[in-house]
Amino acid sequence: MQQVHDGCFASLDEVPTHALTLTVPTLANAPHLVCTVPAPTKREAVAKTVLGPITEDVPATVMRRHADCVMFCDRDSGADLL
Repeated sequence: MQQVHDGCFASLDEVPTHALTLTVPTLANAPHLVCTVPAPTKREAVAKTVLGPITEDVPATVMRRHADCVMFCDRDSGADLL
């Protein structure tokens, strides 16, 4: 339901029944990170990730310590960065 409430899918029937989950250390060990954030519902998360302290409370902040990471935001998700 989170995916539906976030606007990623119109209904629960559209949400994939299977997904992969990776831990933060596993993701951080990738040689390259590309993060795409195309939703206004992620505005606060993007601001905390980029502007806030690096903390376990915001796991995405680990990207700031990665040697090769890029984040693409749309106008809505990155509004607090402008």
